[in-house]
Amino acid sequence: MLNDYLSAVMERHGIGPERLAEVGFPQGTMMALHVALRREVPIAALVGFSGALAGASRLADEIRCRPPVQLIHGDGDEMVPYGAMSLANHALSEAGLDVRTHTCRGLGHGIDDQGLFVARDFIFHRFGDA
Repeated sequence: MLNDYLSAVMERHGIGPERLAEVGFPQGTMMALHVALRREVPIAALVGFSGALAGASRLADEIRCRPPVQLIHGDGDEMVPYGAMSLANHALSEAGLDVRTHTCRGLGHGIDDQGLFVARDFIFHRFGDA
């Protein structure tokens, strides 16, 4: 369903996948990682806040594309353990993805200005100056 929704949004706005960034927090991160890596054509960028990679053991068999990924996580997260970022980074890197990570020191389960700036810069870099 999410894949169909993304395709409909791109069609409605007249953009291609090279102009699409998926951003999720935390279950949204899990959904974005699952869907974006299984699309036929890669999106421009994927940003995940405080999420985890579900189904890492099946990734090698199911992956179809490798968009660049930025993972952002607070080291004080009480809902999704901070170590989930490291596990996701390892599995995604092993699958050949360009993965960047950023730790928000002292942040619990949330998004702060520092994380937003990291996400913004990552997306802007992927979109270039267009």
